[in-house]
Amino acid sequence: MSINMKTYRIMKALVFSPDEWISLRDVAHDSNLTYRQVQSIVNTFEFKDLLSFDRDQTSNYVKFIGKPSDARKIYVDYTRKRYRIDDNMLQIVKDSMSNVGWSTVLDISAESGLNKSMVSHILSILDDVDKMSDKSVVFYRLK
Repeated sequence: MSINMKTYRIMKALVFSPDEWISLRDVAHDSNLTYRQVQSIVNTFEFKDLLSFDRDQTSNYVKFIGKPSDARKIYVDYTRKRYRIDDNMLQIVKDSMSNVGWSTVLDISAESGLNKSMVSHILSILDDVDKMSDKSVVFYRLK
């Protein structure tokens, strides 16, 4: 199953704001969607049991009540579906990295043959990767 960008953005807004009430009207405005579209998408989430709902006279509110490990699992699952990342692609990126030296996304992209955008998405879901920033350049290595 593929996840569209609208669904992906809404998922990220929820799981990266744990224990925080979020107005669906604000989510709609921030994602350039209608209020009804956001409500409809939220109602289709597989992790709906990890959401708490409330409402007032102007909006419905939703809060992610899961644990950080739940948020991470959901993020990884939706990212893999959104960008069609399979186990082979994960392995290709890991094989392109070292646990001794640091590499940039550009280095990993050149080594793996995957485009920079895909490498960035894959790096965001790998748990066994260290990340270091040197001003404007981000470096990665295997733990």
